[in-house]
Amino acid sequence: MKKHKILLAVGPLFVALLLVGVILFAPFNFGKLYSTRQLKEFAMNPLDKTQYNGYAIRSQVLADKQFLPIIGSSELEKISPYHPSAFSMKYKSAMKGQTPYLIGAPGTQSLPQYLYISSVAEQMKNRKVIFIISPQWFGSQGLQLGQLQSFTSNGTLYRWIGQADPKTKLTQSVAKRLQGLNIAGDNSTIRTALASLAQGKPVSDWNLAKIKVLSALWVREDYLFSWVAQMKSAQTGMYDKIDNYSKKLPGQLDYQALDKSAYKYSAQRSNNNRFHIVNDVWNMSFKHRWRNMHGYQKHHRYDASPEFADFQYVLNQFAKNHDQVEFVIPSVNNRWYKYSGLPMSSMQGFSKKIKYQLQSQGFNDIVDFTDKYNEPYFMQDTIHFGPRGWVAFDKQMVKFVNSPKEEPNYKINNDKFLSKQWQDRRVND
Repeated sequence: MKKHKILLAVGPLFVALLLVGVILFAPFNFGKLYSTRQLKEFAMNPLDKTQYNGYAIRSQVLADKQFLPIIGSSELEKISPYHPSAFSMKYKSAMKGQTPYLIGAPGTQSLPQYLYISSVAEQMKNRKVIFIISPQWFGSQGLQLGQLQSFTSNGTLYRWIGQADPKTKLTQSVAKRLQGLNIAGDNSTIRTALASLAQGKPVSDWNLAKIKVLSALWVREDYLFSWVAQMKSAQTGMYDKIDNYSKKLPGQLDYQALDKSAYKYSAQRSNNNRFHIVNDVWNMSFKHRWRNMHGYQKHHRYDASPEFADFQYVLNQFAKNHDQVEFVIPSVNNRWYKYSGLPMSSMQGFSKKIKYQLQSQGFNDIVDFTDKYNEPYFMQDTIHFGPRGWVAFDKQMVKFVNSPKEEPNYKINNDKFLSKQWQDRRVND
């Protein structure tokens, strides 16, 4: 009788633990498989950070070749009728039916993008990818801990550690970088693993086993609860907003007509200041303080930064994946930067240095908009693509999508481009 009572007491707990074990570790996924419409909602919505930090959605979208990864940061959320998402919805034939998958948000610089891409390396193999390089990432301080924490979950770190090769310069450099940012915090499992990898030593068998279990838990948990991201994505109404924007575009694709339309669209929405900054942004961020900002960027440069090494991590992953990548360098708003004191030599120096890092390693598909700084309404504020900038981007995107798939021939040089000397080297040095 006593034995029977014990069984009644512990039985439900045992069954519950067994069910959790089956759900989390069985060789199949219980999570919802999303429809094409739902995946497009995710792909077009840069405002939902939940899907960036999770695994289920990114793995499902990137496994589908009808989605074109566009990796960037805050410019992706600058939605208008000329944004790539609205453009691709309108001109499906020109895009060969591909839908941009927007990967990035304000704060996503090279290091979180590298960790993101490496977590779905299998799905990212042999893909065409567009990568937008923001010069503003390359400030003298580089990425800060808060930015990395916002966009890098422990699960993403577990996946990276689980597949890292301790013998490579890349792994050792990434581990040291993560240590320097103290991304592990109080997580002794991650901290111990990074310490080993930074020294070129393998993670201990026990710690690696723990990490693989935790990585599996993260993946399964995200499959089970990714509906939260779906709910948040639906709440933004972004898909319907983009659909409505796409209906404002002409029926026939004509880039000259689009550019004229974009000019008019911008002029009507950027008419309360002399800098061609869109009215809403001006009112919120500049109207009450612009007079105190004269000359504040006169010593600012973008050609010496830890970000150059972080960017090299991304290039390593693209090369490993055999991805065909088009790199896009945005311009800046010269009306504003003349006022704020940023010399154009800073932008030109950045452009020269980043293109050298790319081209010397075989990344030759580069669209450099740096020289568009005097084009009215090319930028919508100080640093983000405006409608005319997006039209120029869209034109290059269509050309890229329709170009033959090439087998890249990359020659990674980590000895040079992961060095402190390269990070600190000024263009005129």
